[in-house]
Amino acid sequence: MTNLASAESRATIKALAMGIAALLLGLQISGWIGFIRVIRDGHADFRAYYAAGYQIRAGQRHEIYDYQAEKSVQDSQVSPESSARPYIHPSFEALLFAPFSLLSYRWGFAAFLAANLAVLAVVCRIFCSQLPELARVWAPLPVALVVCFLGTAEALMQGQDSILLLLILSGAALALQSGSDLSAGFLLSLGLFRFQFVLPIAILFFLWKRWTLIRGFSIGATAVALVSVLVSGVDSSKMYLRTLSSLGSNAPGAYEQPIWLMPSLRGLIHGLFSSFVSDSALRWITIILSVAVIAWLGWRQPGRAQFEIAIVAAALLSYHLLPHDLTALLIPIGVTLKTFLVGASRAEQKPTWSGCFAVAVYLSPVLLIAGTRYFFLTSLVIFGFLICLVHESRVPSAQIRAHYASAAN
Repeated sequence: MTNLASAESRATIKALAMGIAALLLGLQISGWIGFIRVIRDGHADFRAYYAAGYQIRAGQRHEIYDYQAEKSVQDSQVSPESSARPYIHPSFEALLFAPFSLLSYRWGFAAFLAANLAVLAVVCRIFCSQLPELARVWAPLPVALVVCFLGTAEALMQGQDSILLLLILSGAALALQSGSDLSAGFLLSLGLFRFQFVLPIAILFFLWKRWTLIRGFSIGATAVALVSVLVSGVDSSKMYLRTLSSLGSNAPGAYEQPIWLMPSLRGLIHGLFSSFVSDSALRWITIILSVAVIAWLGWRQPGRAQFEIAIVAAALLSYHLLPHDLTALLIPIGVTLKTFLVGASRAEQKPTWSGCFAVAVYLSPVLLIAGTRYFFLTSLVIFGFLICLVHESRVPSAQIRAHYASAAN
């Protein structure tokens, strides 16, 4: 009777997975059809990366953070616009985009799309090797988990670097799994082109006293900082810091951030209180609550799944987090579903709350299709996911071993 119930549960889960994958792929296809014109006209996020790469190649590396220089290059090399899309990443990353600027903007976008797809293929291979339990439910599920995610589709459409960050974090996860904390830390530092996401992870591992990882991260971060200064120069680096300090303001060259699109603590606070609280107060509330979350996580000292917990916390605490950045959450989502789906297919096991929240986070970008301006509320789902992961990480080790042994059978 138990085997029959298990087979029925597995069949139900497989049918749901196939249905959701088909739905998400359909939404992606319609999204691509509508977004082709945006790409053709040079309105995608790749515009800023392409222009920065062009400036590096054209000997204008000291001007990659100069708003007027950015606008001039974007107008001449991409398409005329009333305002520029500022490049707000450390300059070492601009070296990556210099080769793509050898092509016209459209062909450069196509080449970067091909590179992103190649990186995505490597990520899928890693997921297949690390999540064989998902394949037991439905053979293509590990690949579908990555490819069908709407955040992945947006990263591809916009010409974003989020998929590259996902690869770096996946490599760091593999290094941690093999016991090489030094390599994991160094790999993590390579993701500093999105420092707002990587730094919270490093801070948490510092609080958890993973000194070898922190040593590897420090070595890599020092190298990255030196390369950035060499690329753009000292004066331009100072200009970059001023650009960062102006984020969210109305100053010339400031990046107009759609904060309502940010499923983070900052987005939540801004979305709930911006109508009657000053910008200065909002920043201080965000800082205080962010410090409180970090202190709580440092005090809790998770016994396991530290990397997954750190990634979810980084998303929640990130000052600049858009839907395509949620691709990094595919790592904790995949690891959680590994137990959730296999466990749910067995009659003697019950799904965990973290698994329920993982599914909710995975499906959350669907809300954007409805045009909602309340996507920032997704941060509550991410926070719930974080709480569940932290709680379950404190389960006594004997219960953990029994749970995973049962899920593996």
